[in-house]
Amino acid sequence: MIRSRLADLVLSLLLYHVHFATAQRWRQTFSTPAANGVAQTCWQPDAGSPCVPPVQTSKSFFLEYNCYYMENICQNARLWLAGHMVANQVRTEFAYDYKGSRRDNRRDESCPRTWINNGRCPERGMPGQARSYRWNRVTSTGEFWPTVDLAPGSNNLIADDATGRPSEMIYSCDEFPPATWIQGGLGANTRCAAFRCDGTPYSSEQQFQAISHGVLRSFMQGRVPRFDINTEVVIFFFRMTNANNEIPVSIGYTDGLNPGEEIASPFTGPSKKRGIEGAESIWNGNLTFDQWIDWGNSVTMDELRQNHGLIEHHILVNDTKNDPNFMLRRELGNDIFGRWTSEFDDARTFDAKIDFIGQNISFFAEQQANHVVPSQNSRRHQIIEHPVEKLLSSIHGRESTSTPLLLNVTESALQRAVRIVEQAISDATRLNAARFENVARNKYGLAPGTVIGASGGVKRRKRNGPKGVRDDQDSLSLPPPPPLLDVTADLAAAAALVAEADAAGITGLNVSRSLH
Repeated sequence: MIRSRLADLVLSLLLYHVHFATAQRWRQTFSTPAANGVAQTCWQPDAGSPCVPPVQTSKSFFLEYNCYYMENICQNARLWLAGHMVANQVRTEFAYDYKGSRRDNRRDESCPRTWINNGRCPERGMPGQARSYRWNRVTSTGEFWPTVDLAPGSNNLIADDATGRPSEMIYSCDEFPPATWIQGGLGANTRCAAFRCDGTPYSSEQQFQAISHGVLRSFMQGRVPRFDINTEVVIFFFRMTNANNEIPVSIGYTDGLNPGEEIASPFTGPSKKRGIEGAESIWNGNLTFDQWIDWGNSVTMDELRQNHGLIEHHILVNDTKNDPNFMLRRELGNDIFGRWTSEFDDARTFDAKIDFIGQNISFFAEQQANHVVPSQNSRRHQIIEHPVEKLLSSIHGRESTSTPLLLNVTESALQRAVRIVEQAISDATRLNAARFENVARNKYGLAPGTVIGASGGVKRRKRNGPKGVRDDQDSLSLPPPPPLLDVTADLAAAAALVAEADAAGITGLNVSRSLH
């Protein structure tokens, strides 16, 4: 009897584990179901979720890696892209997922916490491990580290050079597609890529990538209609180049609504409130959805700059100066986060890169553009430099009369706070939309309790119940206005923590604007 119950318990646990593991595997492609006879491109995270179209915007976004500074990351991307061609065409369209829990689940599938123990670093197969680029932010000089080998006794620390200089870099798991993209997770390519150690003045390829993904998040979020981060995703196109120009990553967009622009995204139909009226409006642009995707997969960055008014934001090699986000403790075989970031729930040896670090520059970057370079024709090519150093120095150099919340927070606590605020932003958006649909309006009429034609002058009825509550029957029949977001003590505490992290350029949520 006991054995039978024990067997049933074990079976239940196994079934629960299988169900839980399977449930976390989010779908990685778009669907095109027919709704009312009209094809509709949409994404359905899992079988229990609705199929929601991607965020509808006139803009086309582009992310470009510079493989001169990120060779191992680029090699990882090349291998995945080569295995996912369609009709002999490389598919470069990806979709950014703003939902934190799905991001975490994907990373658990591509880079589990045991990944660093698999003995694969440095990469020995073909192509082998490329030398890691290291930028010194103090001397403003860069170099390719001469060895790819590990330090004796370590499973991730890159060895010293021949003169005994320490590398101050470790290998960690790079996945492509990243976990913040819906195509990431199960089936992603993984590869050893360098990440700088705690308290060192260096930057390496995973720092460049991490900052760029955070900037991409904010860059797109600040340039599209308000959307639900829990259900909607934003499409962008991926590129790679190779140039010794001190620009590891570039992010840019073209706007199909610009005067004289030949290319428009399909999301430019008749507008109503936040975007498009009806799913069929997706097809009202200059291109169909498929035509737009084909164009985005084939157009070059040079063509975008010369012919399509590309507005760019460059991530420079020294953009991480004084940045507290990328600090790891240098302990052989036990490298963990020395400071918090908003990417992970806990400290992980393998996961030393942060897709989610939003530098929160989207609301001021274009206003602070360092220079404008005219293109070869009449269209403008605007280059936006990221003023991280100026921003961080102004924040970290201020005098403070209170203890910053971030000094006493753990990584998991910050991540929980980010999720609370993300959900609150989503709820506030929904509630505000409901209020907009049914706004409270002033009702003009006689004063409450007035009796017309009463002898002896105007009389007032008694007020019953709490003060200010009318006993007029017609007023009681009016529907109450939709509620506003209930700001609980937990939400207030989480918002305070995230706002402080946001001011330091860590979360990219811009809480002060988003909750209004």
